[in-house]
Amino acid sequence: MNREIKFRAWDKSYKHWYRASLRPDGWTTHDTSINQTDGEVADWQQYTGLKDKNGKEIFEGDVLKCPVAGINKIIYHDGAFGPHEADWDSDGEVLGNIYENPELLTQIKNET
Repeated sequence: MNREIKFRAWDKSYKHWYRASLRPDGWTTHDTSINQTDGEVADWQQYTGLKDKNGKEIFEGDVLKCPVAGINKIIYHDGAFGPHEADWDSDGEVLGNIYENPELLTQIKNET
């Protein structure tokens, strides 16, 4: 199975998302200004390869509401993506992300 490797970067200075994808012919950006974003001002997050119940792509750093697991932040841990310390639930819905919706962090039951 081949899937497109996608990333997004949150520019801390400009409060803006940049997107990039790795394809067989190399990296492609979806925003020409991404080259101005380096590790000092941006947090890079990878696409999990999964979509929520509404078809929205799920990235690390997204806050997901699941009927069983509740509200959790998506993280990468031990070689897999999933809600922080919770069981994965396929009926989840992306509520937002940790940058644009920091108020959601107060709703996460398992946040450390």
